[in-house]
Amino acid sequence: MKQIFIDSAKTIIKEKGLKFVSAREISKISGYSYTTLYNYFENIDSLLTYVAVDYLEESYQEMLQALKGTNDIKKKIIVASKTYFSFMYNHPSIFKIVFINDFGVEVESMSYKLIPKVTILLRELLKDLKDRQITLDRDILFELISSSIHSKLMFAIFKRSPIKYDDLLMMIEKELNILIGDIK
Repeated sequence: MKQIFIDSAKTIIKEKGLKFVSAREISKISGYSYTTLYNYFENIDSLLTYVAVDYLEESYQEMLQALKGTNDIKKKIIVASKTYFSFMYNHPSIFKIVFINDFGVEVESMSYKLIPKVTILLRELLKDLKDRQITLDRDILFELISSSIHSKLMFAIFKRSPIKYDDLLMMIEKELNILIGDIK
């Protein structure tokens, strides 16, 4: 039943936007009374926490799909980073839910699920570099990559930058090539 409400909220977000998510709208989509929603979620913010987790899983699955057939570790890091960026860029409401929305107290019990899986995947990929020569510490490298991607998303989604989508992807790839170097 929880998943029905989560999916209904996701439908509203994708079709209309985050600001249209309400108990009444969710009940229209789900076919269940809006009071039933409150049997499963304390409030809309609680539901949105679960929606954020669901979206993060979607982005992770998209990254895994994009990585199929890629064996080169440097290429994997670039592909995963660009796929994640594209997912969030093309779904600004999802980005806002995951990174901007105030989840209230629900987030305390689910904070470990709200870690974007791109961070987990990126850390795993960087561990694969252990036998290779890199000039930066892996933790610093991880933070630089993560911060770069998220700052570009913030500026793009909130229209604070005139840089076009394709140019942002090229910038990410160029930065990663500089940070990772000539690793094969």
